[in-house]
Amino acid sequence: MEIGDTDTNITDIINNMEAGKIKCLYAAGELPQVDCIAKLDFLVVQSVFPPPYLKEADLILPASHLMERDGTIINLEGRVQRVKSAVKAHINTKPDWWISSKIIQKIKRTDPEYKNTSEIFKEIARSFPAFKGLSSQKLGKGGKYLARSKIKDTDSTFIPFAIKGKSGEAGKSYPYTLMFGWNLLSYRNGAFTETIADMEKVLPESKVEISPEDAKKAGVKNGETVLLKFPDGLLIYRMVKITSRVKDKTLYTWLGRNDVYGRLVKGNVNLVNIEKGTYEQNN
Repeated sequence: MEIGDTDTNITDIINNMEAGKIKCLYAAGELPQVDCIAKLDFLVVQSVFPPPYLKEADLILPASHLMERDGTIINLEGRVQRVKSAVKAHINTKPDWWISSKIIQKIKRTDPEYKNTSEIFKEIARSFPAFKGLSSQKLGKGGKYLARSKIKDTDSTFIPFAIKGKSGEAGKSYPYTLMFGWNLLSYRNGAFTETIADMEKVLPESKVEISPEDAKKAGVKNGETVLLKFPDGLLIYRMVKITSRVKDKTLYTWLGRNDVYGRLVKGNVNLVNIEKGTYEQNN
């Protein structure tokens, strides 16, 4: 892979680390806990909270928290909102933009390009059409929506799709299509929740949702523990939840804190089979 490859996603990065194609990694923010991190020759960690893989880091750059810095955030509805620091940042931390600016300064051997977040926002507004006409001052208390594309709201529509099962031996041995989602515990790869004591007591155990017809054929009941077997030998265990919201031959689960993200999320289609019993009984 090339430096600056914008088409590379997190799964590609993990697979390339596993294959030894990535030797150095700059992890700014959250990264799933994967064993292949240990294969890196050099790891930079820039984060608010200490991640589980912190011991593997060769360079640690402590970042200040959202409530400790000025800037902007964009929510899921496309609203840009201004954020102001509510508390003083820890003496050993710096805002992400400050860290990045200093690194650029060292690489280019020039003066810092930005002195504050308002200057950065001006650059964003000049570079991206969706931010055209916006400034930190114009955001006000309620924020502003990003400029929408030329597609009208009335033109927007849902696109239906069909999940096609695999044929041949793979389809016979692994007859279910497993889809993944997220819950509050796994939000942002657990970076905001794993630091909170007793969080697992508040949020439910990961479950696998299965249709009533499939549950009957598999001989499983609500609350039972089952193993989900992948073609590559990977095993994960889940508690059964029978529901009609999933279609036959389709299973749904959310990522748990102990799941190996890089091996699980390889695409939209994951073939699995179901076995009754606990993880310990099958090892």
